[in-house]
Amino acid sequence: MFGNKDKNNKTQELEKPPTSFSNPAAPVVPKAAAGKDGKLPKSSSTTLIARDTEIFGDIKFSGNLEIEGSVHGNITANPSVDAAIRVLEDGHVEGDIHVPRANINGHIKGNVHASALELAAKARVEGNVHYETLEMLKGAQINGNLVYAENGVATRPQKQSGNS
Repeated sequence: MFGNKDKNNKTQELEKPPTSFSNPAAPVVPKAAAGKDGKLPKSSSTTLIARDTEIFGDIKFSGNLEIEGSVHGNITANPSVDAAIRVLEDGHVEGDIHVPRANINGHIKGNVHASALELAAKARVEGNVHYETLEMLKGAQINGNLVYAENGVATRPQKQSGNS
């Protein structure tokens, strides 16, 4: 009667999976359009996945994401804002990460794609690391390839010592 046709369409729209922010298969998260001042818009929101929390499924976020618990799924940041992820010492991610900025001090089982990446002393990455800038502290471990991405485009893998 009153918009039954629209009501049915809304129900059908809700059943569709949500659209992604970008192509998560891209080598590095695409750079967003900067504002008039040349900077990305900032989001002040912070999402915390607390210790003893387990999440099964992909996460798409804006702002800051801090992980102290476990995530079993891919993590993708909205490229239209200056987003960042922090995986704290007890944090565990089993899946690929696609973010502009990452600070890792926990365990990652998957590939990491970040323009700016910091690996702290207790970081453990089991997968390839795609980066534009990388800071790695003594004690951090990577079991995979380091792939330099100039201007967001992945280039050839860097040779690792001992794999000649």
